[in-house]
Amino acid sequence: MAQNSIPPNTKQASFSQAVADAEQLLRYASSKGLAPPKEIVDKIVDSKQLLDKDDKDATTFNLQKEFWLALSALSSLTKPATVESVRFASTPERSKISLLFSRVTGIAGTWRTIADIAVGRAAAWALLGLLFVAVFQVYFEVGNTTVESYLAAKKQYATNANTITADKLELEHLKANPKTAQQQNDINKRISDNTISNDLLLAQNERNLSLIKNMLFWINWFGKAAGKDDPAPSEYEIAQRIISIMQGLIIVLRDFVLPMGWGFLGAALYVSRTLAEDIKTVAYAPERAIIYRSRYYMGMVAGFIVAKFFIPLAGTAGTSTITTTTGSSTITPLALALLVGYSVEVLFTLFDKLIAAFSTK
Repeated sequence: MAQNSIPPNTKQASFSQAVADAEQLLRYASSKGLAPPKEIVDKIVDSKQLLDKDDKDATTFNLQKEFWLALSALSSLTKPATVESVRFASTPERSKISLLFSRVTGIAGTWRTIADIAVGRAAAWALLGLLFVAVFQVYFEVGNTTVESYLAAKKQYATNANTITADKLELEHLKANPKTAQQQNDINKRISDNTISNDLLLAQNERNLSLIKNMLFWINWFGKAAGKDDPAPSEYEIAQRIISIMQGLIIVLRDFVLPMGWGFLGAALYVSRTLAEDIKTVAYAPERAIIYRSRYYMGMVAGFIVAKFFIPLAGTAGTSTITTTTGSSTITPLALALLVGYSVEVLFTLFDKLIAAFSTK
C-alpha cells in the first residue's frame, strides 16, 4: 500500500492558520469601523476551541461549518481586503537584496512587509523604465536634430554654391560694360555674402559631424579592416558613412526601441498607481505580482504595435499625428505607446472590434 505523501497534521495546521487569519481579519474590520455582526464575531471566537481537537471528529463538523460560513461573510464585509492581503500587509519579511546585504556584511537588514517590498520593487522598475526612456529619448533627439541640421546646412551650401557660380558668370558678362558698375558691385557683395555663409555652413557641419562621431564612439572611422589593403576612406566618404549610420540608428530607436520603452513606462505607471490603490485598501496579495509582471510585458508589446500602426510619414524623426475630435490637438506615436502601455485594454478593445468586423457570428 502506498504511503500517504501528505505530511501529518497538515490539515490541522491549515485550520489553525485559518483561525488565526480570521482573527486578524476581524481585528482589521474592527480597526476600520466596519462593525461585523455579533454572530460572525461569536462564531469566529468560538472556533478557537477546535484548535486542540481533531478536525476529523464528527462532533466538530457543525462548529467548523459555522466557522467557514462566518469567515466567508466577514470576507465579503471587508472587501477588497482579504484574509491573505491583510496577512501580508502586516507580516514582516526580508527582501532578497536585504538578505544578500546581510550575508555579505553580516549586518541585519531591514524587515518590511510584503506590501512594502512590492512597492519598492514597482518603484525600482518605474525608475529603471524612466531612466531607459530618458537616455534613449535624449540620444534620439540629439542625433535626429544634428542629422537634420547637417542635411539642411548641406542643402543650403549647395544652393549658395550654385548662386555663386551663376553670379560669377553674370559678372564676367557685365565687366565689359562700364555702365553696369553698380550692378557689378551688387553681384560682388552677393558673392561675398554667400561665400561667408558657406564658410559658416562648413564649420557648422564639421561640428555636427564631430558630435555624431562622439555619439557613435564605438566605431573606428579611420581604421582599416583586418586583412584588407584598401586605401583609407576620404573625408567625404567618412562623412557620408557617419550620417548613414546615425540615420539608421535613429530609425531603430524611433520604430523599435522607444515605442517599447514608452510602453514599458506606461505599464510601470499603471502598476504603481494600481499598487498604491491596493495598499490604500489593504488589497495587495502576492498573486497580484504575477499580474503586474505580465503587465510590463504587455505594455512593451502594445507600445510597439501601436507605434507600427501609426508609422511616421515625414522627416527623419517622423511627424505623423492623430487629429482629435476637436481638430486642434495631435498625438504622436510615442505618446500613443505610453497611453496603450498604461491601458492595454484600449488596444485589446481595438483588436476585438477588428476581429468582430471580419468574423461570422
